[in-house]
Amino acid sequence: MGRIDAVLHVGVVLFFSVPALANDWWVCADAPPGGSGAQYTPYQTIQRAVQRSRDGDTIWVRPGTYFENVVCEFRSVRIVSTDGPSYTLVDGGDNGSVFYLRGGSPFIEGFTIENGSGSSLPGSWETAGGGVLFHDTVDARVARCVIRNNHARSGDGVAAIQGRGTVLDTLIEHNGGSSYPGYCQSGDNGGGAWGDGNLWLFGCTLRQNVASIEGGGAYGANLDQCVVEQNRAAEGAGVASCFVTNSQIRSNSAYSCDASMTWAGGALSSTLDNCDVTSNSAYDAGGGAAFSTLRNCRVRNNSVNYPDPWIHLGLGGGTFRCNIEDCVVEANSIVDLPDPPWPFPGRGGGAAEGTALRCVFRGNSATEGAGTWNTSLDRCVVYGSSGVGVSGGDVVNSILWANSGAQFSGSSVTWSDVQGGAAGTGNLALDPLFWGAASGDFRLQPGSPCIDAGRPGDVDPDGSRVDMGAFPFGSSVLGAVTYCENPPSSEGCVPQVSLASAQLASATSPIVIGASGLPGERAALVMLGFNGACAVPFGAGTSCLAPPRLRTTAVSTNPGETACEGAFNFDLSAWCATRSIALEAGDVVAVQVWYRDPGAPLGAALSHALRFQLAP
Repeated sequence: MGRIDAVLHVGVVLFFSVPALANDWWVCADAPPGGSGAQYTPYQTIQRAVQRSRDGDTIWVRPGTYFENVVCEFRSVRIVSTDGPSYTLVDGGDNGSVFYLRGGSPFIEGFTIENGSGSSLPGSWETAGGGVLFHDTVDARVARCVIRNNHARSGDGVAAIQGRGTVLDTLIEHNGGSSYPGYCQSGDNGGGAWGDGNLWLFGCTLRQNVASIEGGGAYGANLDQCVVEQNRAAEGAGVASCFVTNSQIRSNSAYSCDASMTWAGGALSSTLDNCDVTSNSAYDAGGGAAFSTLRNCRVRNNSVNYPDPWIHLGLGGGTFRCNIEDCVVEANSIVDLPDPPWPFPGRGGGAAEGTALRCVFRGNSATEGAGTWNTSLDRCVVYGSSGVGVSGGDVVNSILWANSGAQFSGSSVTWSDVQGGAAGTGNLALDPLFWGAASGDFRLQPGSPCIDAGRPGDVDPDGSRVDMGAFPFGSSVLGAVTYCENPPSSEGCVPQVSLASAQLASATSPIVIGASGLPGERAALVMLGFNGACAVPFGAGTSCLAPPRLRTTAVSTNPGETACEGAFNFDLSAWCATRSIALEAGDVVAVQVWYRDPGAPLGAALSHALRFQLAP
């Protein structure tokens, strides 16, 4: 039983002066009936413990399968499994939401939540939250759970309505689909998760969920550091009407249950910031994304596969009607029929319609507009398209180069560098001098004709006249760029190498290399090269500097407080000066850290490589 909290003072019971202490309640599926909820006489059901609990209490749930639907109303309690989701299952038996959380700030941790059918809210017959429903909650949370095999009209896995709900480090999979009632009907949205703007997902994986209309992975939610993969819906197979940051949206498929049009394999009507949108597909438009805003994203290997051009559109292998900024859009495609596709060919391998600012379109393919179609481009690079680089749309301050068809067709092109030349104000036909276009490095070398050659009145961040292309020449360009990743050490350390001095490395200012994340108290040194990159096997990793390579004197890494907090700084300028190695403006320097690792195949290992150019 719970403790009765009172303070005795001179024979008087002062109930009113001391706050009640929180209780611990215990639950075990195999407990005999009639338990008191104490540790050695637990309840049989979670619901019984919830009914006895009050704000601040903790309910401890031992391993087992609990066949029940837990309703927690207006209580701020913790419900925690003692052994995690692999050993503690709550099965809703298709009889409502497995966890219905209403009001308060309850916290659920460590369960597998399955076979829920959602709950109907007052005044509505439609169900929501098959696995978990947040309703009118203040700040309810679910952490480190598995939510699977649930169904509902809105949010087969989890839903938040008129209240804030947060889901942390949780796997949401196999929710929704054709085996459940209501599938392929209007209103069936959010296979994995559904929210009205107040559902937050952090560090979650949403996998193989299905919605018939929008948001196979998630609808109306906020996602950060999540993986959204292999979900399906007619529109926005990955996410729809969501705000997504620092996440991966991959291998989702826009598929219609009734042969209607499909849009946006990855994201529909969403805002994405610093996300990878990879290998998604749709039948009609927007293999990667449609009607969305993307910033600092990588849009790769997405496709529109339209099997019948009389029915499907075939637009935007990467994006359709999106506004994209500072993105890389590469290797996206429109898959045409082998015969002439009537009435329309596939259009816009990288992007169809919309706008692009400071973006790179590389290696995209389509019958018409392999790079972009009817898209407005400003400060972009369109390179290596399998077909016409740009078809339609206005192009300014951009570089069109090395596309296999014409560089552009039917477009207004001004103040741009176009291979082979182009009529129009301010256009050039000169080698842009990219650092490494074949490897995807489209920064401009010193002396590039594209520097300060863009449209008058447009300026770069440093205030100078705008450069042509996606990357302004300046400190952000000459700063260090990492390449050639290597595996962690045998102890799991992931070394990081950076410029410890100013971001702009200069031939006249000190250059200090900083290394961190190394094993502590180990010998380490810097390898130095001036001849670019290579890839030569070294133990379990790769040596990344083209010979000849210079090796500095070995030092000992700082011990740090944990095994992987070893670090050191190396003054490269001073070292070169003592060896009469002249560093000149324009030099490209590459460095890599070697360090002792007794558990590695050769007893040593290498960090990633760092490349930077010396400014004047």
